[in-house]
Amino acid sequence: MTTGAPGSAKDRAEHGGSGVAPCGSLGEEGMGLKRSRIYLDVPYPEKDCAKEIGARWDWRQCAWFIPVGLDVAPFARWLPRIVEQGVVVEVLFMPETCWKCRTITQCLLAGRDAGGIQYFLGDDALHCLASQLQAETLASVGAGPLRPRWSGTLKRSSWSNGCVECDALQGSFFLWKAFGELASTGALDDLPVLGRARVPHSAFGGCAG
Repeated sequence: MTTGAPGSAKDRAEHGGSGVAPCGSLGEEGMGLKRSRIYLDVPYPEKDCAKEIGARWDWRQCAWFIPVGLDVAPFARWLPRIVEQGVVVEVLFMPETCWKCRTITQCLLAGRDAGGIQYFLGDDALHCLASQLQAETLASVGAGPLRPRWSGTLKRSSWSNGCVECDALQGSFFLWKAFGELASTGALDDLPVLGRARVPHSAFGGCAG
């Protein structure tokens, strides 16, 4: 049984966007901040502020980012969430067929705690995991990077799974449905484990146990 649930190019630009590292606070390298492009989760009301201090809009990915060479410190509130307290879980992933390019891509689906309770990894949980899972680790199992992506359905950006090939958003609605189906048959127990990470209980999108 599961409980809870996740929830034109010019227009998108105007709206802006709202191995496994050790658990706990991570430095810049652990957050992936040495990558060439750092994406930000910028809510619409804050887009002008982000732009004023140097953020730029990626038209192709429909997301704000920090240009190479800028200090990341002023953008801290829009970066991946640093987690110092929360539930330590095993991160489980599963294959999905990308809706856009039809490539088989791995998506982070659930977190399993020491008591065997399995939690759905919605956008808030993925926001927390983004500071603990490097893109290289995700790519090694066939998963795309965790970052904010624009959702035409939600009309906002949110932290999400992405296709390893084309980087298209893999929507939480369909993953939540898969979570429920697997939980009802006990098949969540058979999913592979990427590693361990820490997520606040409030960030989970639902649970099965």
